Amino acid sequence: MTFLNPLFLLGLVAAGIPLVIHLFNFRRPRRVQFSSLAFLHELQKSTMQRVRIKQWLLLALRTLAIAALVMSFARPTLEGGLASLVGTGRASVAIVIDNSMSMTLRDAGGSYMEQARSVAAALVGDLDGEDEVFILPTASTSAASPLPLRPGSEALAAINAVGVSPASHATSSALARAAELLEGRDVPNRVIYVISDLQASTFRDAGDDDAAVRDVPTVLVPVGGQEQPNLAVSDAQVLSRIVAPGEPLRVRATLTNHGSSPQTGILVSAYLGGQRMAQQSVDIPPGGSADVDMSLTPQQTGFLGGRIEIDDALYEPDNARLFSVLVPEVRRVLLVGSATRYLELALSRELAGGGFRFDVEQIAEDQLAVTPLGPFNAVVLSGVTDVSTAERDAVARYVRDGGGLVVFPGDAQDIADWNALLSQLGGGRIDPPVGAPGGAPAATFDQVFSEHVLFEGLFTGQGSDEPVRLEQPVIFRYVPYSPGGASEQTIVSLTAGTPFLQEIRHGQGIVLLYAVESGIDWSDFPVRGLFLPLIYRSLYHVSSTGAVMASAVTSGGPLQLRLANAEGNDPIVLRSDAGIEQIPPQRMLPGAVLVDVNGTLVTPGLYDVVQSGRTLRQIVVEPEAAESDLEVLGEDDARAGLEAVVRPVSVLELAAGAPDALAEGVRQARAGLELWNVFLGLALLFLLAEMVVASQWRPESATSS
Repeated sequence: MTFLNPLFLLGLVAAGIPLVIHLFNFRRPRRVQFSSLAFLHELQKSTMQRVRIKQWLLLALRTLAIAALVMSFARPTLEGGLASLVGTGRASVAIVIDNSMSMTLRDAGGSYMEQARSVAAALVGDLDGEDEVFILPTASTSAASPLPLRPGSEALAAINAVGVSPASHATSSALARAAELLEGRDVPNRVIYVISDLQASTFRDAGDDDAAVRDVPTVLVPVGGQEQPNLAVSDAQVLSRIVAPGEPLRVRATLTNHGSSPQTGILVSAYLGGQRMAQQSVDIPPGGSADVDMSLTPQQTGFLGGRIEIDDALYEPDNARLFSVLVPEVRRVLLVGSATRYLELALSRELAGGGFRFDVEQIAEDQLAVTPLGPFNAVVLSGVTDVSTAERDAVARYVRDGGGLVVFPGDAQDIADWNALLSQLGGGRIDPPVGAPGGAPAATFDQVFSEHVLFEGLFTGQGSDEPVRLEQPVIFRYVPYSPGGASEQTIVSLTAGTPFLQEIRHGQGIVLLYAVESGIDWSDFPVRGLFLPLIYRSLYHVSSTGAVMASAVTSGGPLQLRLANAEGNDPIVLRSDAGIEQIPPQRMLPGAVLVDVNGTLVTPGLYDVVQSGRTLRQIVVEPEAAESDLEVLGEDDARAGLEAVVRPVSVLELAAGAPDALAEGVRQARAGLELWNVFLGLALLFLLAEMVVASQWRPESATSS
C-alpha cells in the first residue's frame, strides 16, 4: 500500500488525543475508607467494571475514527496483485512517440511511424474513460506542455497528428518532460510508454547528469528496429572565395558510408540555379567518408541555390545537401581619400570585365564620419591622412560585421591614428614611410603565397614544381608594417622583410593592407599588368566574406544574424522556398540589425532573409547529421539509457500477440486502487458507533456517600 498524500500521516498524532483525555480522568482524590461502608465495596466493584468497559470502548472508537479520517486524507492506494483482484484505479498515461526521421524506414509491417501510431492507438483504446493520456513526440518545436486528453477521439486525433520531424530530438528529454507531467497528476497510477525504433543516436543523450532519477514506471515498446546501411551526403562547401558570373566555382561534397560494406561507383551530381552542372563517381569505404570536388560555372547573378545529390532509395532524407552562393551583379565600393585616379580608372565599367562589375561612390576623407558604411560591399581608404575616434569605431564595426576594407597609404598619414585603427582591427603597427618618391628602388617582391584565394586560377598553366613569379613593379617608397596577431597572413612580401600585401581578419570581415600608395609616385605598380586583376580580386575577396555561402543552421537550432546591409525600419522577414513567411525577433544595433533565429526553422531548405522586398541573405537549414546513422541499440542498452532518467523500466515485446500484450501492459499499469473512500466510511462508522455507545449504554452509577 502506498499513499498519495503521505504528509497527512503526521495527523495520526491526533489519534492520541482521546487517550490523553482518558488518562487525565484517572487523576482522582485520595480516598479514606470507613468501616461502616465495607459492605458496599463489592457492589461498587461490579458497577465500576462496567463503567470502565464503556470508557475503553469509547476511547477505542474515537481513536479509530480519528486514525481512519487521517488515513483518508493521506489517500492510501492498494497496488500489486491484490489490487488487480480487487479492482483498478484511475491512471495517467504519457505516450512518448519517437518521430525522428529514421521512423520513415519500413519493414514488413509498414513504416515505423505507422506502426508507432498503431501501438499508441491500441494503448489508448485499452484505457478507461476516467483515465487521462498525454501525447508527446520526441521532436517538438512547441515549448508549451501538452494537455491531458481523455481516451477517445481527441487522443486518437493527437496521435495521428504526430508526424516525422527533422528537428533536433533526444528521447531522454521527452522522457524527462513526460515524468514531470505525470508527477504533477493527482491520480493513483502513473505510467510512461516510449514507442521507438531504438535508433542509437536518440538514446546516447542520457540527459542532465545532475537531475534526479524520477520514480515513474516506464514501458519501452520497440517498433521496427532492423539496423540498415545508409549512404549520406553529409556536407557541401563552396571552396571558392571569389565568385563572379562566368568564373569557375569550386564546390566540395562529403559523402559518408554508415554501412559495413564498401560503396563503389556512387554517382554524385551537383546542381546550381536549378541546372545540373557537374557529375562524378566515387568509391566510399565501409564506415568512412570521401570528398568530391567539382567545378560549377554560374551564369546568373544574385543568390543561387545549389545542391549535391546522390541516389539512395533506402533512406531519402539525407540524399541531398543544399548550399547557396551569392553571385553579385555589381559590387558597391566606397572610395575614400585622395590619389584615387588609377583606382577610379581600374574600377570603371570600361575596364572592368570578366564578370567583375563595380558601382563606385567617391567621397573626401572628411565625409567618412557621416557616411553609413553598411550599404557598401567594400570600402577603400586611399591616402587618408588621419582617422578620428568616431571614424575608427565605425570602420572597425563595419569590418567586424562582415565588411571588407582595402587600405593604400599616403604621404601625410598620421601614424598614431592609423596604429590606433590597426589595433582595433586586431592588426600590428606601421612605421613612417621608407624611401623617396621617384628615387632609387627601395625594395622588390620576395615571397608570394600563391595558394591564397587572390591568385585562384591565375597559375593553372604553370607546373606544380615551378616557383610562382609575379610581375615585379619598381618600388621607390613603402610603409613598413609589423604584424601583430595570429589572425594575419602575408600574401606578398618585400625583400626588405616587410609585407607588400597583408591580410588581417577581424570578426567576420577582412582587411587588405598595401604597402604603397595607389598612385605612381611611390611605385609603378598602378601601370603594371598585375594591378587590374589584383585590385579586382582584392575587392571581391574582402566583399565576399560571409556572403559566398549562406548561413547554415541545423534543423530547429539557434542562429543569430548581424545584417549590416539592412536599411530603414521595415522588419526583417524569413521566407521559405515554399513562400511561407515569418518575422523573427530582431533589434537594432549600431550600423546593423541583429536577427535571432531560435528553433523556428525546422524544415530543411533555403530561406530568404528579406527586407522591403530586397533579399539581404539566405539561410540553409540542414537536417540533423546524427539522423544519417541508422545504428540500432539492443533492448538492454536502450533500457539502460532510459533508466538514467526514470525507473523502473520494462520492455514490452510485440513480436507476437500484440493486442494481448498491450492489454496486459495497460492492466498492470492500472492495477492500483485508491482506498480513501473506504477509510472515510470507516471513520464515519466509528463516529456513529461512538454516538450510540455514549447515548444508549448507561450502566448503573456507583453508590457513594
